[in-house]
Amino acid sequence: MKLTKTTVTIIESSMSIKLQVMDYESNLKEMTDVEVQITQAVGQLQDQLAKLQQKDKDLRDAIKAAMKSEDIKKYDNEVMSLTYIAESERTTLDSKKLKDENPDLWSEYSKVSNVSDSVRIKIK
Repeated sequence: MKLTKTTVTIIESSMSIKLQVMDYESNLKEMTDVEVQITQAVGQLQDQLAKLQQKDKDLRDAIKAAMKSEDIKKYDNEVMSLTYIAESERTTLDSKKLKDENPDLWSEYSKVSNVSDSVRIKIK
């Protein structure tokens, strides 16, 4: 892996860490330190995200239970709007099966959508 001189900026909450990454071959120890700091920062953010997602789920479940038990379909105020959506069934199309069994029909009704670029980060 050949890296040129790059600046990596990580912003977490109000804290900003600025790291300078030098040529990987000539500065392996510094790169290792940078990798450790990036991994730790990403790991902390993922932990915070998981906790916030759980809090969001718990809050939504509590609101849903209250609205269901009180038979409230919609609640509005100047700050927010809550709408209870009852359990239902959804019909979907098995596109893999359709493509396998009838590729002409699949291609006639399929559409291509642009997908924005992104970065996948996985902590092992």
